[in-house]
Amino acid sequence: MKTTAQHLRNFVTTIHGTLCEFAADETGTKLNTDRWNAKEVIGHLIDSASVNHERIVRACRKEDLRFEPYDQDDWVADQHYDERKWADLLLLWKMFNLHIADVMESIPDAIALRETKKHNFHRILFREISDDASVNLLLLCKDYVAHLQHHIESLLAERR
Repeated sequence: MKTTAQHLRNFVTTIHGTLCEFAADETGTKLNTDRWNAKEVIGHLIDSASVNHERIVRACRKEDLRFEPYDQDDWVADQHYDERKWADLLLLWKMFNLHIADVMESIPDAIALRETKKHNFHRILFREISDDASVNLLLLCKDYVAHLQHHIESLLAERR
C-alpha cells in the first residue's frame, strides 16, 4: 500500500504544476470530447476522491467490499464545476489526493491485503474485473490511482 500511496503523491505533486499552466479560457472549453471541459474533469476527480476516500476508510473496518456507486455525470452537473475558479479546483484536488495518499500509507498490510469475494468491484471500479474475483483494499486503491491518471493523461493529450 505504501508504494501505491507514494505513486499517488508523486503523480499529484508533479502534475499539479502542469495543470496550473492551463489558461483560464481553455479550462471552461470542451476540448476534443463533448463530455466535460477541464474544470469538469477536475471536478469529477474531486468527486472520485471524495467517494473513494470514504470507501477506503470504511473498507478498513468491513469484512466485505461492497460500496454504493454514484452517478458521476449528475454529480459534475449538480456541483457546477465549470463555474468555479481553476486554481481553487486544482488546490482542492491536490490537497484531497495528498490526504488520500496519507490515509493509504497508514493502512496496515493485514487490512490492505485481506482478500474477499464479497464485493461489487465489477460495478464500481475503473478497470474491469469479474464479479467472482477475489479482491482486496489494495486493488481498490490501485484502481483509484489508475482512474485519476487516466483522466489527467487524457486531459493533457486533448490539450495538445
